[in-house]
Amino acid sequence: LSFLGCRALQSVPESIGNLTGLTSLDFSGCRELRCVPREMYKLTNLTSLDFTGCQALQSVYLKHLEKLTALKLEGCCWALNSVPESISKLTGLTRLDFREWLMLQSVPESIGNLTSLTSLSFSECMRLQSVSESIGGLIGLTSLEFNRREALQSVPVSIGGLTGLTSLGFRKCEALQSVPESIGGLTGLTSLDFCECEALQSVPESIGGLTGLTSLDFCECEALQSVPESICNLTGLTSLDLIKC
Repeated sequence: LSFLGCRALQSVPESIGNLTGLTSLDFSGCRELRCVPREMYKLTNLTSLDFTGCQALQSVYLKHLEKLTALKLEGCCWALNSVPESISKLTGLTRLDFREWLMLQSVPESIGNLTSLTSLSFSECMRLQSVSESIGGLIGLTSLEFNRREALQSVPVSIGGLTGLTSLGFRKCEALQSVPESIGGLTGLTSLDFCECEALQSVPESIGGLTGLTSLDFCECEALQSVPESICNLTGLTSLDLIKC
């Protein structure tokens, strides 16, 4: 069922809960949608739920939607500053997208329960300063994005446990000054992006252990004082960008 681009839609009838056979529900582009009925909990067969661009959305009900594999919250919920705790029950999720959730300030510790996730994005969550250490429990992740997180000041040490990651992005995290030594544990990485991390001053020696890297970007890291000697171990690099460092 798709309400794609219904820009004037403000509410959804409670009777939507009777559509128990639904597997996909799309509200993307419903800019004026303020709420969805609690009866959505009856849609237990949903595998895909999309609220992309629902800027006016004031609440999200996720209880009992345990078959969800894809949840998109990109550019939505401008009135909310936190993720509902109930998200931790969605253990079948493989893709979770928080991009452009401009007011988001906190993510529950229980996000670490979502061990089926392969893709997670916090890009353009401008007010989110940190992410829980529990993120280290997401051992299935292959892609993790923190791009354009202007308030991000630190990276959880536990990130080093995400050994399945192939892509990690910190592009334009302007407040980020350093990354933990544990990043050297991400031996599956092929792409690592620090472009425009203007405050980044140092990179740990452990980066030399990322022998699978093919792309490494420090473009416009203007505060970067040195690059570790261990970078010479990255013999598989096909792209290395140090422009305007």
